[in-house]
This record gives sequence, structure tokens and C-alpha cells, in this order.
Amino acid sequence: MKRELWTTNLYKYGCAAWPCPICATGTLKLVPNSLIIYETAQSKIGHADDEFDPEWTDYRFTAWATCVNQKCKQKVAIAGKGGVQQVNSPEGWDWDDYFEPLFWHPMPPLFKVPESCPESVKESLAAAFALYASDRPASAGRLRMALEALMDHSKVKRWGRNQHNRLVELSLHARLAKFKLNSPLVGDHLMALKWLGNAGSHNSKLSRDDLLDAFEVFEHALVEIIEERGDRVAGLAKGLAKKFARKRGPSSSRPSKSLF
Repeated sequence: MKRELWTTNLYKYGCAAWPCPICATGTLKLVPNSLIIYETAQSKIGHADDEFDPEWTDYRFTAWATCVNQKCKQKVAIAGKGGVQQVNSPEGWDWDDYFEPLFWHPMPPLFKVPESCPESVKESLAAAFALYASDRPASAGRLRMALEALMDHSKVKRWGRNQHNRLVELSLHARLAKFKLNSPLVGDHLMALKWLGNAGSHNSKLSRDDLLDAFEVFEHALVEIIEERGDRVAGLAKGLAKKFARKRGPSSSRPSKSLF
């Protein structure tokens, strides 16, 4: 996951190289002359203030980006807010407009989701991606739904018996606890995501970095659970050790003679 792509503003001269949401191989670039900027009414009123500062400027914008893959050329609509910031130019300090995207349509993926990932997980992740910049608590909530779907994929039971032997639906916490019995490390990671999802459902203040941390953790979990890369690498390492440690034999432990 390239976090810097999702913390970068759009400018009049270009945008971040976001991944194309359709072909997944190309990246996006700003369509020339597509950026349309409007200053809000309240911001315009502020110009009459004797103490007006350029940083008080408040914009709304729309723009288009296109995929650089010539076989794709998918167009993506972008909208958001903007302002004015001080920048250091060759001529010294100056003012420059910036634009913070809040919506993309269609939405680029924040990270590459494994092809073999279940559709239920993909759908919840796509919704979490789409809400990332505009509604962080809602995005965290969708990430929690993706976590539930991931437990379904991992064959973790959704139902259990309570102390009265009645069939009840298990909480996500209980399901993750069961998952941790077989995968302690990944289970701990997923439990952390559950807490973030809980915070989102209670409209707690979530920072952009909080969500990016969560997406990065989820990406790692998918690699471990869906692709089983950790188990595969462990198997490869075990095979190498078995093959080559045996060939070295007992004499291999003796120090080699110096060539000099």
C-alpha cells in the first residue's frame, strides 16, 4: 500500500498517480483544463475583513483524471475542497492553491486486493475505500463489515451456545478470539481493527492516519489469510533447511582454512 498517494493533494498542474480502478495496471493523471474551482460564499465575504489572510480561502472543486494505460483510458471524476497555502518557490515564499479530494468515482483501491479474495470482503472493502476521505467513521464501519466477511471465509462459526444452551449469534470479538486460537499473530492484528470499527460506529474522531493504519493492517491480513504467504514461506524455508543442512554434514561446522 502506497500511503503517500492518499495523503497528497491535487494541484492545478497535476494529481497523484492513483491506481486505475478499472484496469489496475495504469495510473491516473489529471485531464488538462478539467479542474473547475469555486470559492464558497462565506470565503468571499471574508475578503472584506481588514485582517483577511489568504489561508482563510475556502474552495470547492471538481476535476477529471484519466488512466494512462492506452488500452483503458478510464475517466475518474474527482471532487472536494481546497484552499490556499504558503509555499517556498525559487523567488521566495509565495501563495499556492491546493485541492483535497473527498470523492472519486469510480473509486481507486487504496491497496491491491487479492484476486481470490471473497466477493463479500471485496464489496465491503470497496465501500470502505469510497468513504475513506469523506466519512471516516463510516469507512471504519465498512472495514468492520469486511472483517466479519473475512471470518466467514475463514470458517469461524457465527453461531454458538450461551450459558443457557440457547443458540445465539456470536459477537465479532468472540469470533476473532476463536480465530486467534489457530493464528495468534494475525488474530491480534484483526482484533485491533475491530476496536477501530467500534470507534467508527460510535462516531469517534478518527484521523486519516488511523484509517490508513487500519487499511495497511487489513492488507497484510489478507495476504496471510487469503494467499497464505506466511505458511508458504515457512514451508519453503523448512525445505531449504532440510535439504542443505543435511548436505553440510558434521564436518561443515569446522572453520574453513584461510586463503591468505
